[in-house]
Amino acid sequence: MPELTRQDLKEVFIEALEPFAKSVQDDFKELKADVTSLKTDVRFLKTDVASLKTDVASLTTDVAFLKQDNAEIKRDIADLKDSFNRLMSNIDELITMYRRQEMELLSLSAQMARLEKRVEQLESRRV
Repeated sequence: MPELTRQDLKEVFIEALEPFAKSVQDDFKELKADVTSLKTDVRFLKTDVASLKTDVASLTTDVAFLKQDNAEIKRDIADLKDSFNRLMSNIDELITMYRRQEMELLSLSAQMARLEKRVEQLESRRV
């Protein structure tokens, strides 16, 4: 039986380990590709998060403006209610004055009719 030399052992180990080393190397290449892909995904996520933060800031500003507009609208409505109430009060006073004037005119009309009747009677006596 031939004796194994150091070179023979080295070749056997290299021959046995070479597929394993190639397999490990391929696995590392795949891992590197996955890590690179993850880094890219993380960059996109960071961009998306930054965009979302900008959108949230914009929405917060919009909500603040809406709150301010809402407060102004509430003040305007309160002013309109107050103006409407004053207007209705003035209309009520006007209607009251009109009714009072109408009553006075009716009274004066009746008084005038009586006076005209009296004048007719006095004129008929004179003749």
